Amino acid sequence: MKLFCVTDQQLACIICRDAEEHRGHKFNPLKEAATSLRKELEMGMENLCGDIDATESLASTQREEITKTKRKSQQLMTQIYPDGLRRCTVSEREDEIKYYKHRGGCCRGK
Repeated sequence: MKLFCVTDQQLACIICRDAEEHRGHKFNPLKEAATSLRKELEMGMENLCGDIDATESLASTQREEITKTKRKSQQLMTQIYPDGLRRCTVSEREDEIKYYKHRGGCCRGK
């Protein structure tokens, strides 16, 4: 009869069961242990599938919110700059200042 050492989570024979290495350990018949571990594995897989579904749903919701936010941002930019003027980036503004400083001139508007 083959046994499963629950303590060490490994197979054992009747002789090994009585060895010093397994003294005080809990043993189950192999078929019983296999059934129990299989059920535990199946429950874990079900939980994992549920977690994956929940994560995918959350990711989908977040993608939708990002799209809505981008759309709203574009609408606001159109309201702020109705004539299609675009806002200068910081680096463009820095480049412009460097250009005018190098040229010895002053900034825009003068």
